[in-house]
Amino acid sequence: KKEEEVEELLEKGRFSDDLVVNDLSWIGVGKTSAVTLVNNELLKGEIEFKIIVWVTVARKCSVIELQNKIAKAMNVSISEDEDETLRAGMLSEILSEKDRFVLILDDVWERFSFEKVGIPESSKGKLVLTSRSLDVCRRMDCQVVKMEPLSNEDAWTLFSDKVGQNLMSSADLLPIAKSIVERCAGLPLV
Repeated sequence: KKEEEVEELLEKGRFSDDLVVNDLSWIGVGKTSAVTLVNNELLKGEIEFKIIVWVTVARKCSVIELQNKIAKAMNVSISEDEDETLRAGMLSEILSEKDRFVLILDDVWERFSFEKVGIPESSKGKLVLTSRSLDVCRRMDCQVVKMEPLSNEDAWTLFSDKVGQNLMSSADLLPIAKSIVERCAGLPLV
């Protein structure tokens, strides 16, 4: 299912037309896993980008912290100055020089200004965000790709594949296995 969502994201031209694609969903539904698949597909080089950068943002990340994380992920240094605007200008220039770039920001908790961070609004640069918050997505004017929990059938298949057929063939364990899958409610992580 994740592979299909990633394929849809890459095929529909969303990656070639939009600056921001947001991957929104519930906790544990596989946002990071899906974006990892996007990252891996992009690394194959079929859609050509000069640089692909992955940053885990996490909760309570200031503009300066985000700037530092992006610079570190690109193996570049920016000013140690506390002036966000100066640092944003440097980061924007570095990204603009890369021309075609993908910046993946995983686990965004709060809205931030692309300009203040130094992310250029280039049609050649792409930004992919993962967030649990629809409010963050709306306030950042993102194109939302909503990921849904697995269907009952897909959840059962995933569970069966992970625990193995030997365990699944046990008549004593089958009711317990079904109960576990039901309690997971289509979420691959518990």
